[in-house]
Amino acid sequence: MNETSTLWQQTLAQFRDGTGSTLPTPGSGAAATVAACLGVALILKGLKLSQQRQPVTRHADLITVGERLQEALSTCADADVQAFANYLEADRQASGASAEGERRQQALNLAAANAVQIPIATAQLCLEALDLAVTATPLTVEPLRSDTLAGGRLVHGALGAVLTTVDADRNGLKSGDAREAARQMRDKLQQQADQRLAQLSATPVPPAMG
Repeated sequence: MNETSTLWQQTLAQFRDGTGSTLPTPGSGAAATVAACLGVALILKGLKLSQQRQPVTRHADLITVGERLQEALSTCADADVQAFANYLEADRQASGASAEGERRQQALNLAAANAVQIPIATAQLCLEALDLAVTATPLTVEPLRSDTLAGGRLVHGALGAVLTTVDADRNGLKSGDAREAARQMRDKLQQQADQRLAQLSATPVPPAMG
């Protein structure tokens, strides 16, 4: 993917087939981020329809938050693809002990750091989306609450999937301190996400309507 293209110009079938192909991108990070976007979309569906049926003051504010998160996550999906492509290119070019080789190694280190920072930033957005789901669920009319809960669960799963890329990519960081900081951050984010999921799971799901 070049700098002017975006995953969001593809059809769903193209994205599915590209993810399942032998090409390096899109990979797990982008796929997980797209899943998070869909989870937020389900939360937004519940909020928007609830606003039409039984409007309350907070609906508009929560919808604004959801739309901001959806846009930010969409950007992260593209950034993940670009970051991994940049890392592969930097890894291909990094070799030798010459000044040029040192410059290329610096570029590789920077690409490795970026490859870790993007999924961490994505996971932080997913955590915000889980907070949105927790807040939105009681403000969503009962027939639509299952969509909101499903959206929150989808976001939680996506967050966990994104963090698996941190586990893999942090090994490319040059500094041991940086690797440990990335590990601690991913553990903290997963713990916080699990707490939010527990809150969501405590919300009763109304019977399905025929």
